[in-house]
Parts: sequence; structure tokens; C-alpha cells
Amino acid sequence: MCKEAFYEADRIITEGIQDGQHLYHVLQSNDIEMSKSAVYRNLHKGYLSVSAIEFPRVVKFKPRRNKPAEYIPRGVKIGRSYADFSVYIDENAISSWVEMDTVVGRIGGEFSDVFTIEGDLYGSRSSKLFFCDPYQSSQKPRVEKNHTLFRDIVPKGQSFDIFTQDTVNLIFSHVNSVKRKSLNGKTPYEMFAFTFGDNIAELLGVKPISANHVVQSPKLLKGKS
Repeated sequence: MCKEAFYEADRIITEGIQDGQHLYHVLQSNDIEMSKSAVYRNLHKGYLSVSAIEFPRVVKFKPRRNKPAEYIPRGVKIGRSYADFSVYIDENAISSWVEMDTVVGRIGGEFSDVFTIEGDLYGSRSSKLFFCDPYQSSQKPRVEKNHTLFRDIVPKGQSFDIFTQDTVNLIFSHVNSVKRKSLNGKTPYEMFAFTFGDNIAELLGVKPISANHVVQSPKLLKGKS
């Protein structure tokens, strides 16, 4: 790269990272003649204007602490284990399903009311719920990325009490506008809108955010409730 191209790449990367954007998203959204590994090499050599501490994934990992699982009555899990799920989809030739997780501020045990989750408005069963094994996030890998991206914006320990529906919609509009390697550089919003249409996404309150305006850090919510 010539000096001018490097300075321009440095500017784009720095601005994106300071908005909390992940490096993959920045590189996919801009014409930068620098690979991901080259960015990290230049970062650690101190050649970039942005520092390692500002990168969402370079220095934020902490040792995992063991904690007790959230309270769910033991009887509720009978017939609803991950092993039961594997048997169920094989026996019923099920090829697609919904993976679900929740993020709560101060109230735990949100999966204890299984019958409300499985039932429709009239109390009849309309779905079947299974539980992953404790600390086995690989059993629901498709939702873990969104969980991680949500925590980039709303760190653990922050209360959700002042959140409105508009706050939630704003957060997940940005989360679902992050380009994903698993989607070949597309965003979840683009894939959802292609499959179901923009109108359905709009009904869910999620809107597309242009690539260079995605904010993936707590600054997104500054001054908002």
C-alpha cells in the first residue's frame, strides 16, 4: 500500500472501531486493501490510530466464571432435554427449528414457565420446548452471536428498567445490520428481508442501518431511554 492508501484505511478502520463496529464488518463495508490479519499486525505494532483496547474482541475476553444455573423445576425438563430434542427431530423428520435465548436485567428463571411458552393464546400447545445442556452454547449456535452483539451495546450489570420498545428496536436494528462471516458478508436483516420481505421486518420493529452508521457500543444509547 502507498502512504495515502494506508492513511485512508487507518481513518476508516479507526472511525468504525470507535463506533463499536467489528473489524469484519468494517472490512466488508469498505474498499480497504488490507486483510484482517494485516490489520491486527499493524495494530499490535502501533501503526494504527486506534488502540487494541478499543477493539471489541481484542482485550475484552475475561475468564469464564462458574455460576449456578438459573432455577427451572427439575420435573419440567423431563422429556425436554437436548437428547430428547435430537430424537424428536429425527423421528418427525424436522429440518428447521427456532433457537431461542433471552437476556434479562434482574429477573432470572425466565424459562421456568414452559407451558406459557409452548401454548397459544387459548392455552393449547402450539410448539414444543427443549432445553440445552448447561454451558453448551454450541447446541444453539445461531443465537449466540446476537447475544454477544447485544452485550457489546448493553454490558452485563446494566438495568433494562428504563428501556422502551423503541430502545429495543434501535438496539436490534444495529445488531442485525452487522455483516456476518457466516452469511458470506451479508447482514441478518438482508437475509431476513430477502426471505420474508421488508414488510415483515418492519412489523417486528427492525430497520436496516447503513454499514458505516452501525454503532456497536454503549454510545448507541447515550441520551436515550
